[in-house]
Amino acid sequence: VKTDGLSANIQGQKTGDTVSLDAFSGTWFDSNFNITGSVLLLPEQSPVIDLGVEIKLSLRDLPNMLPPAQAKQVSALKLAGIVKVTAEAKGPVAQWQELASTISVETPAFYMMGYQIADLAVEAVQREGRVDPLTVQGTLYGGALNAAGTVDLRGDGMPFTANLRITDTILEQLKKDTPLKNRQMSGLLSATADAQGALNNIRAMTGNAAVKIVNGYLWELEILSRV
Repeated sequence: VKTDGLSANIQGQKTGDTVSLDAFSGTWFDSNFNITGSVLLLPEQSPVIDLGVEIKLSLRDLPNMLPPAQAKQVSALKLAGIVKVTAEAKGPVAQWQELASTISVETPAFYMMGYQIADLAVEAVQREGRVDPLTVQGTLYGGALNAAGTVDLRGDGMPFTANLRITDTILEQLKKDTPLKNRQMSGLLSATADAQGALNNIRAMTGNAAVKIVNGYLWELEILSRV
């Protein structure tokens, strides 16, 4: 199969109601993928999947893979990096909330809006209608980035909790990727944030946040330097 940047090869067989995928692999622009497993096709019922997925995704490809409206939004994020995705999913497709699934995302360097997170690792487990745990770890300009959350997929509006911890980010490194790179800035930045709400009304979420800078120095303001 070849079309619009996509080249795929499918190897499998159908036995009774079961379609076995020995390999569904290919490339899409600079990314590649491989899917193996089986799909159970029962009359008048949703397909039941048991699949494993491996993807090497170039984040620069994402706008080319999406419809125009979504592509414009993603392009504005200026995503970059090569991401390795490993996932497994079992259960009825129509009842996706009830799937048993795991997903792992890793990349040595993730870029968004010109900022970098190094050694990024994301892990998520879905069981019995819940995503728990969902964890994010990485290195943010010499400091540690840790986040965790949960999502209740069965609950009204899909309630979620989330917390973020940033520890000892080096401001002198961070400033190099900001418009303030020519200013003098130093110190260690730490921050915490906690939030809860519902995914279907994200603007109504509540939470709190705190930021601390240790041994910090921000450039001398010109208006004060003349006093």
